[in-house]
Parts: sequence; structure tokens; C-alpha cells
Amino acid sequence: MTKKELMTIGAIIAAEHKHFTFTTNGKANEKFYLWYEALKNYPAQQVQEAAIYALKTSHFEPKVADIITAIDLLDPDNITTEKAWQITTDLVRRFGSYQKSAALLAAPHLIREAIETIGYKNLCTSNNLVATRAHFFQCYNSIKLRDRAKYIVHQNKNLLERAKQKTLPDKS
Repeated sequence: MTKKELMTIGAIIAAEHKHFTFTTNGKANEKFYLWYEALKNYPAQQVQEAAIYALKTSHFEPKVADIITAIDLLDPDNITTEKAWQITTDLVRRFGSYQKSAALLAAPHLIREAIETIGYKNLCTSNNLVATRAHFFQCYNSIKLRDRAKYIVHQNKNLLERAKQKTLPDKS
């Protein structure tokens, strides 16, 4: 990630939190350099998605630790099935049965799909937690496997396209 990209992400955060700034008197401040050192090895798109996720899930100004935690949460390869279940139960506890849309907004996309498959109301009102957990595990693992397969197919299509472009003769 470049410094310019981090400034753009800072502007996104500042749109929600008026006192958040990476500049003092028109120059980058200590906060900017701290954030840059902590996040420079992450892709800008990933940091931006994490910043937006942090804004959607907290009323407070995000810290570097919040962004890194969100990056880990949003990367499906980092979320084990057990961790996904823990996130789901935390969402149910936090939002209750009447705030389904807020809970789904706060959930990473694969977990959101698993919750929608089972039904948010079913998760909230289940009398058999063991069976619900087992059903969630099956749904989440299937969705994660399907998502991974889509990613691999997409990567292979890109490789094939690049290979075709290199081997086709130039028609000019």
C-alpha cells in the first residue's frame, strides 16, 4: 500500500469521525506514520475493506488493531469453522432476534451466507444448540469450499487469458 492510498483510507474514516485526521498543518502527522508502518505490507483494497467493516461495526474511531482484526476477519482463509460459529453466536448475543439486518451487515460474507442459509431467526430461537451448531458447521464448510473453488476457477481463467494473449500473433 502506498502513502497516497492510506491518505484516501484516512479520508473515508474521517467522513464518519470528524476528529480523525492524518494531517496537521497540511503535513502528515505521527498517526499517519504509525498507521503506515503497521499497515504498509497489506494491500490497499484489503485495508479499505477492513476500515469500512470497522466503521460499520463500531461507534468508535478505529485504531490500527481494529483494522488488522478486521482484515483477519474478512479473509475467509483465516476463519476456522469454530471461529465462524463463535462470531455468529457473538452476533446473535449482540444484536438479538430483532436486528437481523444489522447482524448480517456486521458478519463477514461467508458467515453471512451460512446464517442466511440456516435462517437468522432459527439461530436466535433454537432450543437445540448442538444440532444448530452442527448444521452451521456443515453450511459454513460447504460455502467456504464453494467460495474457494470459485476463486481457483477465476484464477485459472485469468492465467488462461494471459497465456492466450502471449501466444497469439499480433495482427497489426
